[in-house]
Amino acid sequence: MARKPATARDDAPTRTDLRQRLTVAIAALAVLLSCVGGVWWTVTLASSAGDVAVDKQETLALKQRWQASYDAIVPIAKDFTATAASGTIDVATYSRRIEVARAIVDSISDVPVTVSENRQVRDSMLSGASKVLDGMDALLQAAASNDTSSVETAVVAIDEGSTTLKEAGAALDAKIAAKGWR
Repeated sequence: MARKPATARDDAPTRTDLRQRLTVAIAALAVLLSCVGGVWWTVTLASSAGDVAVDKQETLALKQRWQASYDAIVPIAKDFTATAASGTIDVATYSRRIEVARAIVDSISDVPVTVSENRQVRDSMLSGASKVLDGMDALLQAAASNDTSSVETAVVAIDEGSTTLKEAGAALDAKIAAKGWR
């Protein structure tokens, strides 16, 4: 069987068929890319929403622990200052109060943090509050033994720790305000 030579008319349906197939292939590729992009966008949104929720939870938990620590430390400092002015210091009472405050401060490390910014704030909170309590303990011991050189060192430690603790609280407040969390 001999094949008939192709003419212009025989070629026309082939070109139209090729164009249709090419159009369908491009349309299918566009739909596929749209689906993949949509899935990627949805997953990204869902994961970032989860990250925001975790960040909020961690930040608010840290703020709560910061406030508890601050509220435990400040009354001791005020009472100690008032008592030191009157001249009688009950070392055992203040030591117990410092230990109670230390337990509250140590609970800061119980807050699980995954966001690096929160980890830095938590570490600052622990460092500052611990330094204040160590300074208070040293000040109490120095005052009980009339060691004036140790009093000065203890006061410096309290001031440095207090500054660090206040900066951590300010960082938490700024973050909470910026994000609109409460």
